[in-house]
Parts: sequence; C-alpha cells; structure tokens
Amino acid sequence: MLLPRGWFAGMLLAASLAACMGAQALSLPGFKNALIDFLLEKISIPGEFEVTTESVQTLSDKSTVLVGVRIADASGVWFQARRLAFSWRPSRLLDGEVQIDTLSLEQGRLAA
Repeated sequence: MLLPRGWFAGMLLAASLAACMGAQALSLPGFKNALIDFLLEKISIPGEFEVTTESVQTLSDKSTVLVGVRIADASGVWFQARRLAFSWRPSRLLDGEVQIDTLSLEQGRLAA
C-alpha cells in the first residue's frame, strides 16, 4: 500500500503533539519512542492485525529496542521476539520512506 507524503508528515506531527504530553518527550530518544508507539498503534487493527510490545527503549548507541514483540492476526499470534533492536532515521518518514540501518533480533519465533 502506497501512502501519500502528506500522510507521513501528518503522522509525524500528530506523534510529536502526543509525545509532548509526557516529560520523556523532552528528549530525542523520548520523541522517537513515542513515535514508535504511535506508529505501532496506527498499523494495528484489533482482531485482524495487531503488533504489540511490552516496552520501547532507546540504547546508548541511540538504537531503538522493542521488548516483547508479538504480531497476531485473526488466527492468533504468528510472530514473537524477546527483543527487536534497530537503528533508523525518523526524518525519512517525511519523504514517505522508512530507512533502517541496522536490525537485530533476539529469540524470534515464527509460527508455521
């Protein structure tokens, strides 16, 4: 599905406004974590396609870590991971792109 550039800019603006409500949003890592939470919420459709995490963290190298990742559809959970760590560039969202520079998966399990 191809989304217009304006959609991503609107998502970024909405995420930044939502993130400003928390004290954690005063830092770039806090903003990035709030943006990840917001995007995961927006791509999830209850009962059809859901991506959930226990927490979103930022490491000292500025990479983002999703802890306790679960992806489910109407048939149930089909992917789980203890940790999914990645470094990415949020500014690329303004161009309608997602750029991930590194990706690390710990204890990932894909249901057959």
